[in-house]
Amino acid sequence: MPTLEDLLRASLQETEEDVNEASNALHTSAVEIAKATEAVTKNQATVRLKVMTGDETETRYNLDVTRNGAPQGRTVACFGVPKKGFPITQYANWTEDRVTAQFSSKEELAAFFQQLASNPDSPLVGYLSFLLRHPNAGA
Repeated sequence: MPTLEDLLRASLQETEEDVNEASNALHTSAVEIAKATEAVTKNQATVRLKVMTGDETETRYNLDVTRNGAPQGRTVACFGVPKKGFPITQYANWTEDRVTAQFSSKEELAAFFQQLASNPDSPLVGYLSFLLRHPNAGA
């Protein structure tokens, strides 16, 4: 019969594996969109994934667009990665629980980031367009 220590160790390992899979998918997508943003704006702007809050149930992140050198950016998406991994939740913002989407796999998450980059009406494209038209804004 397993000891309580064995049971706890196994549970923690399983939880870590699940949350790491989802967290890694989110971080990978954020890095890809940051590289694309930097290339398209000729390093005038970047995208950062920033931890906003966390507890025993989930960690919330903001995806922020920032003009390089600026102290703050504009949030274009907010995500919650639960302790059980997928699904990742997209929230209206990090302070409220209004769900706007859920992503059950890294493929669904990647599709969201594709849309964020390809849709002229996305908050990312809109804000980058604004920054490129107004070189002193957001600085």
